[in-house]
Amino acid sequence: MSELTLDREESITLGRNPGLIQYWNVIGYGDRATAKAALILGTPDVLDGLLRNSATMEAIDVDDGTYMGTIGYGLLPMPELGEVRFSASTKGGQETVTQAIETYDSVALPGFTAPDTLGAIGLDADGNVSGVSVTVPKATFSLEVHLDFDAITDKYWAFLESITGAVNAKKFKGRKPHDVEFLGADFDGTTRMGTDDQPLARIRFDFLAEPSRLVSDNNGITIPGMSRDISKRGHDYLEIRYGEFVDDAAKAKVRRPIAAWSRQVKPEANFAKLGIGT
Repeated sequence: MSELTLDREESITLGRNPGLIQYWNVIGYGDRATAKAALILGTPDVLDGLLRNSATMEAIDVDDGTYMGTIGYGLLPMPELGEVRFSASTKGGQETVTQAIETYDSVALPGFTAPDTLGAIGLDADGNVSGVSVTVPKATFSLEVHLDFDAITDKYWAFLESITGAVNAKKFKGRKPHDVEFLGADFDGTTRMGTDDQPLARIRFDFLAEPSRLVSDNNGITIPGMSRDISKRGHDYLEIRYGEFVDDAAKAKVRRPIAAWSRQVKPEANFAKLGIGT
């Protein structure tokens, strides 16, 4: 049985350059590489405002797949005024899907036929479509910059609060409108003096990217039985309605997709007003 548990946590430094080390029991994940991957996936990128900057693995019992993992957190060197530091992750997230990409195979009892649901997943005895949870890409990226401390006004911070959860109204960092969601910003009050004795404030902006699937780009989403593919901008919500049919071959009632909508559920915002470029 695989197990990932926190053994202990130590604060190694405080003050202007804080650091934190966590020690983890990593059991039952197989070889060292697999165990290390499980540790990284199972621990946060950011903890108490500190960034994960190291991950090591010490074998305790290789035959039993037991390791002691060490995760280190700290602050990266501060960028200069106007410098933008980019970091990114493509770690997957969980999402419930109700529609299959395709049906690879099907089977039924002798004398019966497996009903054709046109890809609808998870039909119960009442015909409800519950779907299945799968891992999907969740491409996040962060931009860490140094700004003039005087620029972090109440008005500016209120603006950041107001657009958290919004998507880009215009092209941003090479991505189409509605492809990028602003997850929020972190500012812990840490400052330092620039080369001209100007107080500089470090602020980190986090984003979630989701590529658009547009018919105009020959990249629309195919739903079996529909009259055409459907377009979905990055963070739009794809809603599929299922209707009840009788599968003559299987002599059974089934649910099949009958309509679909691509709906905007997040507000737009002008990310140029963040002051970190477009």
